[in-house]
Amino acid sequence: MGLPLIPTMLSNVLRMTAPLWLTRMDEAEAVENTGMLSDIESDTIEDLKKAGWLESDIPALMGNISVETGGTFDPLQQEKDGKGHGIFQLTGGQLKDYKKWLGEREDTRYTQALFVRENIYGSHGNVPHDIGWRARGMLTDSFGGEGSTEDKTRVFSDVYERPEVSHMDRRIEEALKYDNIK
Repeated sequence: MGLPLIPTMLSNVLRMTAPLWLTRMDEAEAVENTGMLSDIESDTIEDLKKAGWLESDIPALMGNISVETGGTFDPLQQEKDGKGHGIFQLTGGQLKDYKKWLGEREDTRYTQALFVRENIYGSHGNVPHDIGWRARGMLTDSFGGEGSTEDKTRVFSDVYERPEVSHMDRRIEEALKYDNIK
């Protein structure tokens, strides 16, 4: 009669301690990854948060920004042989609208992140640059939702960035580096 209790007791002990152990591993991993960020990456994440982006959406944005800037995260980055500007490599009408919206403010990662966020989450007719209701809908459905980092990265690249050559594998690889950053 005592033998059947041993497996039951052992499974209860494992069930009670496993969540604690897993939580500690998750915390250790997040701390380890945070230590691997450069100052400019950390600053970019803070600027995205300050602009109102959700933590769950930041890895997708960071993956796209990393590819758009060649890993510099420089808000004054100019596209090689092109007209792209900043962390999102704004061009054309969007760049013109950004400069108009910016006015006398300093051109920073924060202002660029805020501009892009307002374009996505602003109401029609009340956005610095109108990306269209379909694009806004696709982006708002993707961000803030339960979608994977990979899906959010793809949607942001395909719908907002719309690069000539997507380098999607690099965008996703970069985004996944930031997945465990708290």
